[in-house]
Amino acid sequence: MSDIALDFLLSPEVQQFIAKNLYESPAKLMLSSSSFSKEEMTLIVGQIQARRKAQSKLPEWLSYPQIILPAVLSLEQSSSEITAQYKANYIAQQAIKKASLVDLTGGFGVDSYYFSKEFATVSYVEQNEVLVNQVKHNFGQLEAKNVIIYNQAAEYFLQHQEQTWDVIYLDPARRDTQKNKVFRLEDCTPDVLTLLPTLWSKTKQVFLKLAPMLDIDLAIRQLGNVAEVLVVAVNNECKELLFLLDQTKTTSPIIKTVNLYQSKPIQEFDFSREEEAQAKVRFSEPLNYLYEPNVAVLKAGVFKTIAQRFEVAKLHQHSHLYTSDALQDHFPGRIFKIKAICKYAKKDIRKVMSEPKANITTRNFPDSVATIRKKLGIKEGGDQYLFFTQTLAHKTLAIVTEKV
Repeated sequence: MSDIALDFLLSPEVQQFIAKNLYESPAKLMLSSSSFSKEEMTLIVGQIQARRKAQSKLPEWLSYPQIILPAVLSLEQSSSEITAQYKANYIAQQAIKKASLVDLTGGFGVDSYYFSKEFATVSYVEQNEVLVNQVKHNFGQLEAKNVIIYNQAAEYFLQHQEQTWDVIYLDPARRDTQKNKVFRLEDCTPDVLTLLPTLWSKTKQVFLKLAPMLDIDLAIRQLGNVAEVLVVAVNNECKELLFLLDQTKTTSPIIKTVNLYQSKPIQEFDFSREEEAQAKVRFSEPLNYLYEPNVAVLKAGVFKTIAQRFEVAKLHQHSHLYTSDALQDHFPGRIFKIKAICKYAKKDIRKVMSEPKANITTRNFPDSVATIRKKLGIKEGGDQYLFFTQTLAHKTLAIVTEKV
């Protein structure tokens, strides 16, 4: 963004217009008659769309009225406030020293800003001049005075810097030249695998933020020296994978699952692949309680260790639903009290329901949620939770529950 565009968006007239029309239709604004030109209105509408997106993603930033936001795509690709805060705290705890960190793919600067609260100095590196200008302005508003800003590509920056850092952080771009999403490490920009020897000449610790769709075990094999892997979810939606690389690490990594909430305790569960391979799991028909692991646990593929640690039984090898007689209230996921167990038949199920409305989940079941609703005449919502699954004896059934 040019200085002229920045000055225009920061003018009192435009700021008042944005505040007044924050929930107006962008299409309507573009077609409306006003004193703004089409190019000016395009800038204004971009800010309105980004501010709507940022209300839940970056509430602290929006408390500063002069903050300028990037295009919606850049905002979507940036970390949220809750993940950036958690990540900065985690990386600071793991760092050998907390003197210096370089963020080689700075983007909109969300991660760099929260790193600046934990490290003495942070170097922000970004090749997109538009984003760099926005970040310079925003960091002034946020008073992030210990951040050094570089408008350079990561590869160029590393080639022309003789200094080293305590930590190097990268969040490679996961889109190709046609803006399509990519998931393999070698398809990201910059190519981390090619860059690794250079990174190791500049630091002893590298942190990578990677796509949730990435194959964790393949990435561990490709990267080497992986000390820990974080699978991070927010409100039970998987958001990112974080790999801690340490030059001295040669053994298998710890895998940590994290499910973050704004107003509820964090759900965390740590394990190793060796522990998972050796864990014993037992199977059972539904008992008093039903457990559904959160998405971070499921993404990490920890199905046996979690059963052994919490002394719960699986319903079926492929269902990933668990049960127990006694309540295990620290289980990392949703917990339900079982009210009834029924055959997959409308008459049986409707007999035990308090109303023909329920939240439906299927696990290892032949019919989809939509098909079940149509067959049984059950509307969405309410306080009842129905699980359609099968047990180890391959019996299809419906489990009527309520949330604990």
